Amino acid sequence: MYVGFGTLEELADDLQRDRVQQVRVDRICLPGSPGSYGVRLDRFGVMVSARVGEEVRYAWIVTGGQQRLADTVMSGQDVPTRTEAAHDRIVAWLHEQGLRTAMNLHPVLNIRGGKLDAECVVRGHKNMQKTLIKLMEADIKNRFRYIPSQDMALYTSGTLSSSEDVQAWNARVQKAFPKHQVAYHELSCSIACHVGPGAIAIGMSLVSRSY
Repeated sequence: MYVGFGTLEELADDLQRDRVQQVRVDRICLPGSPGSYGVRLDRFGVMVSARVGEEVRYAWIVTGGQQRLADTVMSGQDVPTRTEAAHDRIVAWLHEQGLRTAMNLHPVLNIRGGKLDAECVVRGHKNMQKTLIKLMEADIKNRFRYIPSQDMALYTSGTLSSSEDVQAWNARVQKAFPKHQVAYHELSCSIACHVGPGAIAIGMSLVSRSY
């Protein structure tokens, strides 16, 4: 269950009442849907969240919007810079309130047979990429060992906001699996709305359905 708070101060007071001492602080970019003439409005902000039992309590601090046409920024060029500054101020304020921040932690999830499970938690984006590649290597070596490489297709996916990030992630996976042709696909909306922006994924499908 997700429980939202109107202000950061309200969230901090609530967490302190429940003696929660560690929170997570994330820079967030929510890509908008293309509107008239293909222009979309991306919203930027900082998300502060903490788990309390079965609940995730959060506060969303909006820092601005950025209009984009494809990869061209039409307005709000300074919004990412403002978001970084807001993030640093929020982290400093939380420390003053006695709350520790869990920085740069990424949960790694797997979907097998339609079932979603938590695999592990890693620190840092590069470690997240390395972990996903190692997990796929293990699956190919063990679970899919009887499937010839030519009958297997690999895909990268994610909710990445720039074409450069998409190309870099796809290239890294392609380098790790040279026997396979790797292609990038956007995550489905049903998954993307839960994992948020900046998520990455690796997937496998069969070219032949005879298995």
